[in-house]
Amino acid sequence: MNGRDYFIAGRALSVGKRIGKGGEGEVFLLSGAQSRALKVYTDGKALEREAKINAIVRRQLWSQSPLVAYPIDVVRDSKGRFVGFTMGLVENHKPIHELYAPGARKQNFQRANYPFLVRAAQNIARAVAEVHQTGCVIGDINHSGVLVSQKATAALIDADSFQIADGTTKFFCRVGVQEYTPPELQGRSLDGLERTTDHDAFGLAVIIFQMLSMGRHPFSGSSTKGDMPLEKAIAEYRFVYSRRRNVGMVPPPGVCTLDDFIPTVADAFEQTFSSEGAGGRTPAADWVERLGEFEKSLIPCRTNVLHHYSRNAQTCPWCRMEQRLGIVLFLPAYDVDPRTVPPFGTLISGFDLSALWARIEAVKLPANSAIVPRIAPQQLTPSVDAQAAIKSQKVSTNTAYVLFAIAAVVVIAVPVLWFVSLGLAGFGFSKLKATSDYGSKLQANFRSLEERWNRALDQWGARCGVAKGHQLKAELSQLKAEYEGLEAEEKAKLAKYQTERHARQLESYLETFYIANYKIKGIGPAKLATLSSYGIESAAEVTRNRVLNVPGFGAVNSKPLFEWRTSVERRFVYDSRPNAQDALEQQKIRTETAAKVATLRKKLTEGAEEFWRASQQWQRMLTIPDPELTLVMQQIKQIEADGALFGVTFPSLRMTPVIAPTAWISKPTVQRTVTTGLPLWQTPSPQPGHPSCPSCGAKMVKRTARRGHRSGRPFWGCSHYPRCRGTRPI
Repeated sequence: MNGRDYFIAGRALSVGKRIGKGGEGEVFLLSGAQSRALKVYTDGKALEREAKINAIVRRQLWSQSPLVAYPIDVVRDSKGRFVGFTMGLVENHKPIHELYAPGARKQNFQRANYPFLVRAAQNIARAVAEVHQTGCVIGDINHSGVLVSQKATAALIDADSFQIADGTTKFFCRVGVQEYTPPELQGRSLDGLERTTDHDAFGLAVIIFQMLSMGRHPFSGSSTKGDMPLEKAIAEYRFVYSRRRNVGMVPPPGVCTLDDFIPTVADAFEQTFSSEGAGGRTPAADWVERLGEFEKSLIPCRTNVLHHYSRNAQTCPWCRMEQRLGIVLFLPAYDVDPRTVPPFGTLISGFDLSALWARIEAVKLPANSAIVPRIAPQQLTPSVDAQAAIKSQKVSTNTAYVLFAIAAVVVIAVPVLWFVSLGLAGFGFSKLKATSDYGSKLQANFRSLEERWNRALDQWGARCGVAKGHQLKAELSQLKAEYEGLEAEEKAKLAKYQTERHARQLESYLETFYIANYKIKGIGPAKLATLSSYGIESAAEVTRNRVLNVPGFGAVNSKPLFEWRTSVERRFVYDSRPNAQDALEQQKIRTETAAKVATLRKKLTEGAEEFWRASQQWQRMLTIPDPELTLVMQQIKQIEADGALFGVTFPSLRMTPVIAPTAWISKPTVQRTVTTGLPLWQTPSPQPGHPSCPSCGAKMVKRTARRGHRSGRPFWGCSHYPRCRGTRPI
């Protein structure tokens, strides 16, 4: 402590160690007072705050809102002068930027997944709502004044700066942080300015957006018309992610979009960040309800079990972000003791791959081109109709010849009756034509039955299961090869870890140095927010390629940042001795291998069982006559027997089915990620007159809505549609 004595109503306080220090003062633990702390003003302005602290204590606000560290008692020195106050001690909580920023989260909230982030955002909104219920206004909402615990609970600190009313007297909040200040207050002096809960609603929405979008600021992006400072973008209502307005800016690469949220959350952001929403922004209590609905909509990603996203989204936004930026957003929980994860060889006990494969190979799998259906023997004679037709044909033929003969005699004997001869000859020809009609009818019937036969044959081939067997065996062979390669894969990963150990250790070291914790020339709050929106939070991300592709950062003004990174890296000392990190990394590799072993064993076992069932099916179908094919064949053989009477021949039938291969092993649906082919750190440059897609960064084209309330109206659509469904209003 600082050596001074402090009192509450004449009672001396037992002051412990200092736990915090800022521009206004210092914070100490109170010995003997459970969950209490002491804040002492050291900036020479204590007397200016005395009336406000007295009013807060008099109203006993601390008892009305347990989520806020309100002043509890007024503290004076030995001469009775006001010096500060006691407050509730906020333990085991950390600033929210250590949660929403992916790099910091891996260090401070290793177990946090996306549902945790949503729940924490909801609890932050709940804490703000409690403040508003007491009639207070926070005023200076920012990422440093909001703390979160490992259980996702939230707490608000710096309550002595809140705007409060005591009767007719109002005590204003004098400060604010630009990136959380609403547009209508940007550039104005905040000292003596009355704030409203609507002003708080803007700052709260910024924090919620950062919580839900991995630290991205809703007004940070690339401008189509040059550099756009963050405070100017806010003042001009340039909500970069808007679907309703073209704000002349595009989001950073790889970010989520409003389509990844449920409509009530997306609409709240649109309303709060628009000029029309000023004065009617989404209040904190409404956010509690909307975020609760959003959490209920979350589903696990089928590609990456560590990801969760809303069922309203077309694809997993975190897969897109990881693919685009080359980062890891969430860590798995490695709770297994390294000593309990055995080497690969012991994981396969009880599973005999050789015996299983021998049973698969024992199945004789015929080639698709060799399978022929079994048809019941057909011994058919000409039908009654055909026999009657052939008799009728003979009569008609004989009659025709008689008519021809009579016609010839008449035309020779009595030439003037030539017309009678002509009539007799015509009648004779009609009799001959009748004899050929039955053969044509047989050929037409054969063609119809041939088509029916081919359809039935192909359907039989599909039911038979031989093609399924070939496809399944091919996939089982692939799984077998993958399973047999796991041991070598694990050894390769362990060896690779050792060769990359120096780089990994340096990376881990640099990740502990957060830019926000250091005073770097030219890097103020607005620049910090921009860097964070582009995934640059610690010294590990400070590289020339990444920084120089962030709007507003050039070679000159980025030099202090690069020099800071260099100074941090110089202090790194490589430790070649085995350590806890080595054990953890080896544990991760072995745990991942164990999971793959279990998955592949399950797939191989289930696939082999399916293969055996399929083999029984095709063996039965190859030996038992198929009733439908037998029926069609019987009809065809009848036509062939009938045709033989008339000397009509027919083409040979196709006896081998045409079979399309079918995949049988079920696989998880892979979310497709659209990339632009640019380096991971490079933002696609907007084309003149054509904005970039907010989802994948590709060029957008003009389209016209065909349905919905915007039917007939133009909009910008991604040129990669339907792989990417990003849109922008015109």
